[in-house]
Amino acid sequence: GAALGRIEEALARCQELIDETGNGIFQPEVCECRSRAAALRGDSPAAQRELVQARELKGDMGATAQIERLAGDA
Repeated sequence: GAALGRIEEALARCQELIDETGNGIFQPEVCECRSRAAALRGDSPAAQRELVQARELKGDMGATAQIERLAGDA
């Protein structure tokens, strides 16, 4: 419980940094981590949304191996 809260706070800070700098290179990883955190909370719809976004962002970057890895998490 408490650890999950700290993880979500850290992810929120990561998102703030991405937004502040405009450097979205780490956005897919943040989405993937948010997906896993949502799954731990039992929020399957949010987990799936974040995972889809991570895949789309990886696709935009041409990271096919990462897309295949994420496909196994569906």
